[in-house]
Amino acid sequence: MGASTLLLTLNLDKIGWQPCNPSIGGPAKSTLVQELDAMGGIMGKIADRTYLHKKILNISKGPAVWSLRAQTDKREYSDEIKKILDGNLNLTVKEGMVNEIYIDSKNQIKGIGTFFGGFYQCTSVVLTTGTFLGGIIWIGSKKNISW
Repeated sequence: MGASTLLLTLNLDKIGWQPCNPSIGGPAKSTLVQELDAMGGIMGKIADRTYLHKKILNISKGPAVWSLRAQTDKREYSDEIKKILDGNLNLTVKEGMVNEIYIDSKNQIKGIGTFFGGFYQCTSVVLTTGTFLGGIIWIGSKKNISW
């Protein structure tokens, strides 16, 4: 813990942004949210601060399939996420898209390259691709395939 970390995002204004149906939890995602919270994550905590409506789903069935879903205020949720990220002294947040991982002859990570030519030296990388694998990303007139 306490390592300096860089978070690259495609759009700084969309950090913590949710889709048109801004919900946290549900039959599939509620387990993930609980696991994140158990490891110190903020997804469920921010949902608790910004929810408009909460409901236990599948209540007419057995407890094994019950799940909590919270509909959140998407702007407030995004703002709260940004505040927490901005307050983390060991975290630098920048716009960028990783399109290359540099590895040396000993298979050790040396850094990452970005779509627009940036390079960041590092010894480890965590990629979170979201749900858009196989899609096309447009930035202005530049087109790139989402891996």
